[in-house]
Amino acid sequence: MKYTIQTTSTVYKSLDDRADLAGLLDYILSAPAEQLPAAETGLQEPSELLSPNLNTFRKNLTTHYLEPLCERVELSGDLRIGRVFRSDSFRLPLVDYVVTPRGYDGTDDSLQNSPFLGFLRCYQLICCDGGSPLRRRFAPDLGLYCYSFLTVSCRLRLWLAPRECFGAVWLLTTGPRAHLSELSLRARRLGHAPLMPGGLYTAAHRWACTEEADIYRALGLEWIPPRQRLAPLSRSRKEVCHGDR
Repeated sequence: MKYTIQTTSTVYKSLDDRADLAGLLDYILSAPAEQLPAAETGLQEPSELLSPNLNTFRKNLTTHYLEPLCERVELSGDLRIGRVFRSDSFRLPLVDYVVTPRGYDGTDDSLQNSPFLGFLRCYQLICCDGGSPLRRRFAPDLGLYCYSFLTVSCRLRLWLAPRECFGAVWLLTTGPRAHLSELSLRARRLGHAPLMPGGLYTAAHRWACTEEADIYRALGLEWIPPRQRLAPLSRSRKEVCHGDR
């Protein structure tokens, strides 16, 4: 399978098969160089990125590819709260990350011709035999956008978060839903708006959204570790007396 990747300044032509993955990703990760950190990216062999072992896949994907292309990458979803559920459609674990691509400000324009989006397109093209066209998907229950596609070891979802809203997106995509509902109910009781993708808008007319701890603090709570969020707030014993009431 031959393929051609063309940008506004360069055309990259592949060899005959997927063995050229490392070379193609090296090209994607090195242009434009001004958007990448100075440190070496430590590219791995294609077999490492295609590993069916979930832990190996996650390590190589985040360390060698996502982190060089993003300002911040954090695990969320079921794995973060200690549950490994399988995707209903593909019987594979569902793996969620919250990412802030370099230069991303929440708009489509900031993703156009970005190395992050170029990597995802190339990864899907080569590692997933093309698959369906890569596009942002909207999750109406959360009000958030993500890129979702099948890998060798999991169904991967990458949730997009502007830097200033990272904490809110991280909290919403971690869940669980019962915990998020309790937080929104508590927010209403304190005169705040319910928890939204943009963060928590408090009665003091300010946003709490950059970090998870900011949102909990505005609700008069200590930060609750993900694995303790399965229990009701009444049993978490995390209430403090100096919240933003």
